[in-house]
Amino acid sequence: MVHGLLTATLPTQIGGNLEVLARTMTFEFVRPVYTGETVTCTWAYESVEEQEDRYLLTADIRCTVEETTVLTGSAEGIIWKE
Repeated sequence: MVHGLLTATLPTQIGGNLEVLARTMTFEFVRPVYTGETVTCTWAYESVEEQEDRYLLTADIRCTVEETTVLTGSAEGIIWKE
């Protein structure tokens, strides 16, 4: 069995790749993940609000193994404008 926080590194990696500075992240671990299973993670923006120097966003997070949900969650954060 894989530790739940190891599974939670997938959505945090996606946020990092998108240059999101997370303010809050909430996860619910729905079922265990076992060594050797392939986990797929999606990050869907629920809202994006443009401000002068940044974008405020909320996202829905879902991780699955063979179409079975193993983790759900949400994130709120910012992306700085360049």
